[in-house]
Amino acid sequence: GTVVRVRPAAGAPPVRAVAATMDQALVGVAGDGLRARPGVLARALAAVDAAGVGVALVAQGASAYALTLAVAARDAAAAAAALREALAPE
Repeated sequence: GTVVRVRPAAGAPPVRAVAATMDQALVGVAGDGLRARPGVLARALAAVDAAGVGVALVAQGASAYALTLAVAARDAAAAAAALREALAPE
């Protein structure tokens, strides 16, 4: 496995490995309606789950106005449609 340390061991390169997951897509939702609304992420995940889409990653980043999900590329359109429907009231 990869050992993660604050400082690399003496003489060791700072990066030991890079991993990639192929065939993924980022599906994002952005808007004023997302800011400070309890339950938005829960509704978003419930909606994509109901559409049969698995989520590999959730990111909100530095903005309270945006939410991004990583999904299988083949499921991107279904995830986007589910999010549009579920979060339209926002």
